[in-house]
Amino acid sequence: MVYQTDQMKLAVISEKHHGAINDVLVLQDLNSPLGTRYIALVLKDSECRKKALRILSGAGLGTGHRPFVKQFFHNEDMITLFPYREERRL
Repeated sequence: MVYQTDQMKLAVISEKHHGAINDVLVLQDLNSPLGTRYIALVLKDSECRKKALRILSGAGLGTGHRPFVKQFFHNEDMITLFPYREERRL
């Protein structure tokens, strides 16, 4: 699957969790010369989306810093992108 938003073309390169309420994906920006990767939280449940919007809309108030990179909708799913960090084995 590929998500298109603004200047980004985001391809799914890994699925870390698939559930009824949300998915967690690793996406790569195909338009980025560096192939920038993101962790995507895909919220599929409407009540969960409402709660997340309330929480994330107030995130970083007064600091100028948001914990996420970008937020957008694809069909009915709310997708929030976070910076990707390599997995660390325990």
